[in-house]
Amino acid sequence: MYNCEIVFILNKLLVICKRERLGLKLLTTMLLWMIKKTKTIQFDLKSTLVGPLWARAKYSQIYPELLEDFQAIDLIKKIKEKHSDSQQEFEKMENFVDEYYGLAFVNRAIIFDNIIKEYLKKYPYACIINLGCGFDTTYSRVDNGNLTWYNLDLPEVINYRKELIPETSRNRVIPKSIFDFTWFDDIDYDEEKGIFFIAGGLFQYFYEHKVSELIIKMSLKFPKGELIFDNPSRIGIKIINRRFKKQGVEGVTFVFHVGNPKKQFTKLSNNINLVNSFPFFRKMEIKKEWKLKTKLMIFLCNKLHIVKFIHLCFLSNSTSSFLK
Repeated sequence: MYNCEIVFILNKLLVICKRERLGLKLLTTMLLWMIKKTKTIQFDLKSTLVGPLWARAKYSQIYPELLEDFQAIDLIKKIKEKHSDSQQEFEKMENFVDEYYGLAFVNRAIIFDNIIKEYLKKYPYACIINLGCGFDTTYSRVDNGNLTWYNLDLPEVINYRKELIPETSRNRVIPKSIFDFTWFDDIDYDEEKGIFFIAGGLFQYFYEHKVSELIIKMSLKFPKGELIFDNPSRIGIKIINRRFKKQGVEGVTFVFHVGNPKKQFTKLSNNINLVNSFPFFRKMEIKKEWKLKTKLMIFLCNKLHIVKFIHLCFLSNSTSSFLK
């Protein structure tokens, strides 16, 4: 899976670091050094919103065997036609979203696609809610003809999204903050049909008490529902914020980190159970043609659990009472 030479060298390094009690510090330094080698550019929050869409469009064309995101490709074309100055922004992304980060967006899409498709085998008429949807295109890749999809984001994001992706009877939008809990009542929820939530690159922007409150309320409102999201660890927060600062990204800071998911989330409520958690790139097969830096970053990301996926389920009241 990995280049054998890279794995051998890094494993030797890990052994030495552990013996000398320098592991975490030295490996973090290595990652920060890699970040320093990236060109410095100015970037704004609007660009970071389009960034994941652009990355999926670009890398799904380069590696269609990993992900086919035809809608992302089409939307990038529409943005270029609609906004004459967009090409300059996309050129910035060539530097900001390098191969490693581009493949990270692709990998997240693959993980979400696969887990939703598995869920739909059991609940073909389920509701799928995309929290902080941005310009996400998951619906176009997983639609089984029966599900109902909800895209939830701030009103200004939803307005822009609707210009690019028209709303339909089964692909709906909710222009609200995730912390405006009135959106719960906008969901046509049937417990027997199932409900699944995805949150890609979202929770790290908010403080822990806000994320915890949201998940607790969701668990009470949507029993038997499930949620999957990705989130950095404490080290990951430090590394990514360092990169934001270097790249001139203003108004964007990651604050929420995940350590031990089982301890961190099951303590919130008897209604919350951990289904699974795993390192971000654990399920991605590494290609030998990828850059050495990309392979190193993926290896270290998995080894140090810099970012991980967390899959939670919400128990019914009767089940949670039984487990007390």
